[in-house]
Amino acid sequence: MATIPATQSFLAGEKVTASKLNAATKTVLDWLLNPPMAMATGTASTSALPTDGSAVVNSFVTEKFDTDNMVNLSTLADKITIQTSGLYDIDWSYGATVTSATVTVANTPGQVNTSCFLYVNTVPNGVTSARPIAGGSVAVAHGKTRLRLNAGDTLQIQTQTRLGTGTTAATVSPYNNYNTPHLAARFIAP
Repeated sequence: MATIPATQSFLAGEKVTASKLNAATKTVLDWLLNPPMAMATGTASTSALPTDGSAVVNSFVTEKFDTDNMVNLSTLADKITIQTSGLYDIDWSYGATVTSATVTVANTPGQVNTSCFLYVNTVPNGVTSARPIAGGSVAVAHGKTRLRLNAGDTLQIQTQTRLGTGTTAATVSPYNNYNTPHLAARFIAP
């Protein structure tokens, strides 16, 4: 858990010392330049799309960065665990690519709806969706939010894929470029 630096004050007429000036400025600036933050990403083998209508919690295999021990891939590969209470910017995404054309009953391009849910302590807290429609197309569902979190809170993403109304066939696979799937948390205020 990171320690949020305390603010320093000076009394009228007090002699300014290097240690107190450092505590008043450098310590706080160092904190602001490197706050608690983490980002984890997955791969195709850890983020396989579920069958139509079902959902899957995504696991991560790469820790892009972590300044507060929020990512533990060996025991909690599907979570980011908050260590320092405060206000966080949360960013998550999941990409899907249609590897073969979709077909509808009316012989028009079909649709594949991919939704990526953000869970906080196993409770849905946000969702973003994308809709790739033709063979070879790619769509990334990307969401952002700001949440007040406590030490011990966990973040996860869950993906759900559904064939659009009238779509009779589609081959969809995860899209693993540009850090998708990913989940990131960055402390912004106490």
